[in-house]
Amino acid sequence: MLTRTLLQLAACASLAALAPASSALAQSYPARPIKVIVPFPAGATTDIVARLVATRVSETIGQPLVVENRAGAGGQLGAEVVAKAPPDGYTLLIHNVTFPMASAAAQFANRPLYNVDTDFAGVSIAVFVPLVIT
Repeated sequence: MLTRTLLQLAACASLAALAPASSALAQSYPARPIKVIVPFPAGATTDIVARLVATRVSETIGQPLVVENRAGAGGQLGAEVVAKAPPDGYTLLIHNVTFPMASAAAQFANRPLYNVDTDFAGVSIAVFVPLVIT
């Protein structure tokens, strides 16, 4: 009985020793500014949304989010920059609903600049923008 209690205490102590280390690692991000790539021109709807989100997130996390416009090829050029960036969370992409269509068109034309399945990880939907045709 005493051996079992000692083993339980040792297990709890080792877990308690690891807890501060894991929380310290989680708190170290972000340690530098985060680049937000918008693959459309400045002033477009996606750019406006990116700047609004970046301002609010920057205030919350205490690090600047720098919005960079990389327009061209239906958003593919900006997406390519993010696909080739290190997967460390310091380069983000804010795209719109055309992302899957432009990516599929590039695949169909045998000119893929990136692989949607392996080069990106979804984080969140930022906004729903309604479209009305009259």
